[in-house]
Amino acid sequence: MISAADVFRVFQPHRGNAIVIPTGTSGRHWRDFSNNETRDLTIGGAMGQTTAAALGVALGLRTSRWCCLMRKGPC
Repeated sequence: MISAADVFRVFQPHRGNAIVIPTGTSGRHWRDFSNNETRDLTIGGAMGQTTAAALGVALGLRTSRWCCLMRKGPC
């Protein structure tokens, strides 16, 4: 299995100014890798609804790049 930390390290140089919406357990660890926390949207306690919220953000901000990082289980 690929660790979330490895994915975050590979993704970060390609992020640019994208809005990042980490879900599940990735939300707790993304902050350690993010270089633009003002463009991060962590939705805690949504119990499986964060992907729907991320879709709403994407539809509402069509001119912005965005990425939803999903992770379950230990990082």
